[in-house]
Amino acid sequence: MRKVVKEGYEKGDYGKAFRLHRVRLTKFELTLFKKLCNLLPEQGKILDLGCGLGIPYDKYLADKDFNVTGVDFSKKHISMARKNVPKARFIYKDFTKVNFRPATFDAIVSFYAIFHIPRKENKELFLMINKLLKENGIILVSLGTSDNEYSSKKDWAGAPMAWSTYKPKEYMSIIKNAGFKIIKAVFEGELGDKEYHFWVLAKKVPSK
Repeated sequence: MRKVVKEGYEKGDYGKAFRLHRVRLTKFELTLFKKLCNLLPEQGKILDLGCGLGIPYDKYLADKDFNVTGVDFSKKHISMARKNVPKARFIYKDFTKVNFRPATFDAIVSFYAIFHIPRKENKELFLMINKLLKENGIILVSLGTSDNEYSSKKDWAGAPMAWSTYKPKEYMSIIKNAGFKIIKAVFEGELGDKEYHFWVLAKKVPSK
């Protein structure tokens, strides 16, 4: 699956299809990002897993003077992100294999990326995210909406692409069991829309 996704982002034109024409957050996104920012310390450290081109999300956060680090395994996207958001730091790596020290970040975000790894890895991913967060750290993630172990398209933004998703109820269970308290869980769009996803804003439960 990783091979399909990685080659899809390298060979396709995701930027043209989804990002380069949209440098600002939508009204829906802005509401969640304002909530996120209000929960963070000034110049807090934020990690973006699967950062893509860095726009609009990392640019928005970096422009708010947060210390942003983005990780992605598409060389093309990392190169573009560095140009799009010079204030941020970008690392070429599989985001499930990052090796930062525990309790490094005030927030970890991930948009339209988690459903590009096998869903069976989601439990370990959120446990890893929890370890990388400081006490009371925050996550904001976008997720899938269907129960689908593997799906693919031969032509998505000009190249093959693959997804692996759970229904929102299962995602909620995974996130809670990984040590988070849900602050807000909301759908983006309606069933059948081009953009129909499940977004979760959650807070790390303090250790006892």
